[in-house]
Amino acid sequence: MVACGLHGLLAVGGLSCLALALRGPPRGLDQGVASFGIIATSLITLAALIGVALLATRIFKTRIAGIMIGIHATLAVGGFVILTAYVLLG
Repeated sequence: MVACGLHGLLAVGGLSCLALALRGPPRGLDQGVASFGIIATSLITLAALIGVALLATRIFKTRIAGIMIGIHATLAVGGFVILTAYVLLG
């Protein structure tokens, strides 16, 4: 349970840093990746919201659906991949 909480805190901290970094000047306009930062933030935010739901189901000791874990992981990895493309190409 502690590992889940630490995982969530690190994720929220990283998401906060990402949101603050996106407040700067736009980057990647000439490569066509200017919107990748917002897309990555949206995907990671959705993954965080599903992560909160997963944590709530774990706290209330109900069964966690495997599809929810898959959706959470897919959104998080997709957001990270798009963020990596944004950083490397922008």
